[in-house]
Amino acid sequence: IKTIGHTLFACFFGALLVLALISSPKTFTGRIFASSRLSFFGRYSYALYVFHVPILFFNLGRFLPLDLVPTLFGSLLLKKLVFVSSATAVSVALAMTSWHLYEKQFLKLKKFFPYQSPESRLAPARPATTPVFSPPPLSPASRDVATIEG
Repeated sequence: IKTIGHTLFACFFGALLVLALISSPKTFTGRIFASSRLSFFGRYSYALYVFHVPILFFNLGRFLPLDLVPTLFGSLLLKKLVFVSSATAVSVALAMTSWHLYEKQFLKLKKFFPYQSPESRLAPARPATTPVFSPPPLSPASRDVATIEG
């Protein structure tokens, strides 16, 4: 049952990805996928991916006074929500700091490596006999001379 559940989970998110790619920005789903919140997390997603595991390994709970958070009807849900919210806030803060101090500096180097579209890379090379510059157009007087001589 775990295998089927994981497969269905993967198929669901694959279908969601296809929906995001084919949705027009004018539709409801297109507006959701183009939202500024998703763009925000998209910009910092790599650093979030990198930093979330060390934050969990570092055991943020040691520094949070989770004992002060009351239990509701014997449930630890509120404590878990406080922990997840705090860990998310720390991860986002580290991700933003990392992006602005580190990643953005490397993105500035893109100006030294111009992008070539796949079409321009696959275009056949110009034959050596083709002139790089075409001759200037003939004036009406020179056309008359060319027709008389020819």
